[in-house]
Amino acid sequence: MRAPTSITRAEGERRASCEECLVSGADGVILRICASCGHIGCAEGSRGDHAAQHYAETDHPIAVLIGSEGASSWSYPDRRTI
Repeated sequence: MRAPTSITRAEGERRASCEECLVSGADGVILRICASCGHIGCAEGSRGDHAAQHYAETDHPIAVLIGSEGASSWSYPDRRTI
């Protein structure tokens, strides 16, 4: 078994941001990453709620909250944390 590797932040690396908010110049406050494809979108409480829009367009059901201490996954079909 291989030893776990550590992940370090590369110098100059951008912080996670809502892809749609970046285009419009808005600021996505709460971010979720799609567990199916890695799309990052702002969630409820943000101006655009682009993570929910991504679910509506793709049917990718699970998104994980970015930046929380404990990984919080949201199920869009069930409308609840899992």
